[in-house]
Amino acid sequence: MSRMRSTSHMVETMYKYQYSAFGLNIGTEFPLPELPLVETSEHIDVSISLGQVPHTLADAVSVGTCFQTDGERFLFCMEGVARILGEQGQHLTVDLEPDTTWSTLRLFLLGPVAAGLLLQRGYLPLNGSCICINGKVVILTGFRDAGKSSVAAALSLKGHSVLADDLVVIYSDKKSEYLQVVPSYPRLKLWPEVLQQLGIQPDSLPAMRPGSSKRSLMLERAFVRKPLPVEVAIDIQLGAASEIEIEPLNGLQKFRGICARISNEALYLAINGQQQLLGSCAALAKQINMYRATRPFNGVSVASFADEIERIVHG
Repeated sequence: MSRMRSTSHMVETMYKYQYSAFGLNIGTEFPLPELPLVETSEHIDVSISLGQVPHTLADAVSVGTCFQTDGERFLFCMEGVARILGEQGQHLTVDLEPDTTWSTLRLFLLGPVAAGLLLQRGYLPLNGSCICINGKVVILTGFRDAGKSSVAAALSLKGHSVLADDLVVIYSDKKSEYLQVVPSYPRLKLWPEVLQQLGIQPDSLPAMRPGSSKRSLMLERAFVRKPLPVEVAIDIQLGAASEIEIEPLNGLQKFRGICARISNEALYLAINGQQQLLGSCAALAKQINMYRATRPFNGVSVASFADEIERIVHG
């Protein structure tokens, strides 16, 4: 996996808000309350400003459902929300649609747009959650609604610390021989029925955005704020079995499993190329132990599944 690109720059404009996420200092013109605030710094890694953004990139080499890239820049377009231009892993320009809400923008900005920016910086972003269980860093991957965030929430209530939810970022630090997870920001996105299983009243938490039943659970002490080496990955799947099934994965299975969970593979390929993608996935597969955990569609509580994840990690 390539080393993280050095893209810090001087703050030419004093941004009103400065935050920390994904191991980066972020300066922005508008608030991002999900992110931890930091003291004002003369150096920031990423700046975010409001401005005009084109509807297309003239020399686009890859075009997806809501993104396009010319290899140096990327453009994300979400109808009714915003167009966002990312440049060199350093700057985002946000062009808001008239009727959008800030909470809807932030979901878009801190999810797929953040993944695109991190790709430009040489990181490997995966769809999943990440938690530290008794000192071991565990990535939880799987398809949408497989229960990654739910299990992470249940494990956090058992005293384990969360590193990331929704977007897990892997990078290679020249000071360490191991690939590490960079903490994202202290929030979990959970459905009301999951919160009720965990003994939390959904109405006590804010909605992710207007009209959404999904809730935002902010973490305070149960959040890790420093990068840690990855040791285990567990790919969560849903099945028709009557009980939880655990299967250890071998080298090729691990490699394929990691490749399947890359956040926006098409954009990764357009920006970094196939050789880097395959090299990054192979390096991660070599470092970790990986399992496939199949949970029944019905009949197993989130807490019980979290107990099983603990048993896997403890060996």
